[in-house]
Amino acid sequence: MRTPLYQDCLEAGARIVPFAGWEMPIQFSGHMKEHHAVRKEAGIFDISHMGVLRIQGENPKDALQQLVPSDLGRIGPGEACYTTLLNQQGGIIDDLIIYELNEERRNEQSPLLLIVNAACKEKDIQWIKQNINQDKNELIDAKKGNLLLAIQGPKAQKIL
Repeated sequence: MRTPLYQDCLEAGARIVPFAGWEMPIQFSGHMKEHHAVRKEAGIFDISHMGVLRIQGENPKDALQQLVPSDLGRIGPGEACYTTLLNQQGGIIDDLIIYELNEERRNEQSPLLLIVNAACKEKDIQWIKQNINQDKNELIDAKKGNLLLAIQGPKAQKIL
């Protein structure tokens, strides 16, 4: 599979490698140059291969809380938490980022957006669905083929 930016990455001189069924750009101008650019300014990454899930319904935070070690009550509207998805023994299934979507005000019904690894997406979906009350909460694939970018570095917010 290819992300929506595949051709643009090729034209920009990207080195493409297979990853979790995707053809992904991993390097443009060299690891050291790119590393320093992100550390000093910012870098933009095509992460369109990642899974994007939405959990909504009756208090999604409570529904998901039993599956992660982080206190989801600490994130508020428009905020995120990097955490791990745990199995019944407390072992790690995957790492993920959880965002609270309702930016207007804190609300128990605010939907959550989960960013999961491409290689684990189907396994994560299955595990979450098995362990939440699906009568009260719904887990849906929210990506729908859209582009997903990450911007990282000390100047990321200013550049964005």
